[in-house]
Amino acid sequence: MFRFLKENINLSCEDENILQDYAAYLAHEIKTPLSSICGNLDILKREGCLDNKYLDNAILAADYLVHLVDSVMLISVIGNDTGVIKLDAVTSEEMFKSPKGILEVMAAAKNIKLQFLFGETIYQYLYLNRAAIQQIIINLISNSIKYTDEGGTVMCRITQKYLEEKRIRLFLEVEDTGIGMEEDFISCVWDKFTREGRKGDANGSGLGMSVTKKLIELMNGNIKIKTGPEHGTKVIVELDVDGDDVRYDLDASTGREEKQISEGIEEHILPKRALVAEDERANMDIICKYLEILDIEADKAYDGDEVIEIFNKSEENRYDVILMDINLPEKSGIEAVREIRKSDREDNEVPIVIITADTLDRLRPEILSVKINGYIIKPYSLEDVRTMLLKCQE
Repeated sequence: MFRFLKENINLSCEDENILQDYAAYLAHEIKTPLSSICGNLDILKREGCLDNKYLDNAILAADYLVHLVDSVMLISVIGNDTGVIKLDAVTSEEMFKSPKGILEVMAAAKNIKLQFLFGETIYQYLYLNRAAIQQIIINLISNSIKYTDEGGTVMCRITQKYLEEKRIRLFLEVEDTGIGMEEDFISCVWDKFTREGRKGDANGSGLGMSVTKKLIELMNGNIKIKTGPEHGTKVIVELDVDGDDVRYDLDASTGREEKQISEGIEEHILPKRALVAEDERANMDIICKYLEILDIEADKAYDGDEVIEIFNKSEENRYDVILMDINLPEKSGIEAVREIRKSDREDNEVPIVIITADTLDRLRPEILSVKINGYIIKPYSLEDVRTMLLKCQE
């Protein structure tokens, strides 16, 4: 849609920003039911459908849709030039786990040989933005698959180079045997809504490379392309990042170490009772099912006023944690958190975890205005919920 508008209508920068904001809004609305789809598929998998290839394919397709939606939402964040990008402790395995399954299905559909090669690991944990690095991996490799003919090869190589103590240079290389790029296209490959026109069956919005470059710049890295018509393409990403064999939480704005996370986190005790605020009943069913699996009792609230009412009428210290969706009717989740924190109850400091389909960068001003103990991004897994609840009990 946006490529059509770009090519056929003379859009001003303001008009383009409006379109990007509207796309982000639509992506957010899509992500809520998509979260329900992912959750239900996960529960089906857990409840006995272990060897069902159709279910596995549906899960991979849903994961791919999530990454596409995230890509659209990232565009509006990038347009704001916030310069803030959250850091996570990520292993190479975690970095590739979700993208690998999605990309292998794409490659198999075209009978393309997809290879992942890993060099020597210098540090177990690298401090990167997990969502951003996975988006970069998907954008680069899916591009290679699109522009490589059936029977070709796409190779992804990741290596670490030691710079100094707890600092490495990460190299991510994606090389293919595809059609390559013509010289006049290379100069505009980073432009939005731009695609190589020689491959008529390669669908896409033309946003992938633009988003990829901006994400890399936000992480103070650089990207280079080596290519030629009918000679394939090699893309090289370089990122200088912190590394360690011990995992730490990092402050998103300063990169300062906050506290060490125990490697034996499973030893912590999960909460016993939660208050869950979620207006979408399908998503309420999923989060409560996960809590049931974790042996946590849950009370339910479907709007902001209701969660305040239930909390105020409950005996003090009834709840070990509150899981709060941000976009609640009547009163927003942020407003509800603010009221709880301002109450004169003994338990007004109860751990509160916000649940959202939005990106943290877009929500940053709101999040900073209230005291929360963590966040879960939709769609989430059982492991996401478990890990965040354990952290809240530390």
